[in-house]
Amino acid sequence: MAKRVCQAQVTLLELGILDETLHYGPYSRYWWKTNKAFDQDISYFPIRVGQKTQIILNDRKFIITIVVGHPGNPDLPGYVCQSDTFCTKNPAHNPSTAISSIYTSIFNTKTRYSGPLIIGWTNYEIVSQLLIDVSFFPFFFNLGQIKIFVFGIGSSSREDWNKGGSGYQSSLIHMYGNKQGLYMLFNSKMPSIQSHLHLSYITVRLVSPD
Repeated sequence: MAKRVCQAQVTLLELGILDETLHYGPYSRYWWKTNKAFDQDISYFPIRVGQKTQIILNDRKFIITIVVGHPGNPDLPGYVCQSDTFCTKNPAHNPSTAISSIYTSIFNTKTRYSGPLIIGWTNYEIVSQLLIDVSFFPFFFNLGQIKIFVFGIGSSSREDWNKGGSGYQSSLIHMYGNKQGLYMLFNSKMPSIQSHLHLSYITVRLVSPD
């Protein structure tokens, strides 16, 4: 079980940035976190590239930095932890693994800490800062048993399209053959996006109402 820590021990050192290709691109569903900790209208907040937080455990400083990619996938968030001369060799796929591995190396114990807690995602003040300069907040909706993640919306004068237009972009995860696939659905006059790297995805172009 992950160990809980006092939120007052977590400090945001660097806010990090929003990256258009990551936060509003094919893998964007992995660059936003559900805002479950607070009663707000905003349901998601971004995982910012370069976000850096510091937490003090056993009178020792641990700094966690969010980077792009980890050994399992070069397009998803990676987490690096450093404490003095101790540092993760490769970015971890979650913050809990990143800090717990360094903590184990230093104190020779298998204590595991909660990722959202140690990176400040349950801290109201920190999450409020992460929302700065966000122009569009993605959202999910369910279509039967499929959860669709919408990360772009366009508009038009077409009443029969509920005034929707080019610019709509969304993704969903579904089985493709015997493998899990990431599908992109978009309405745009831009050329089709091509499949690449580790987590392949399939694009479906919608008919433009314009």
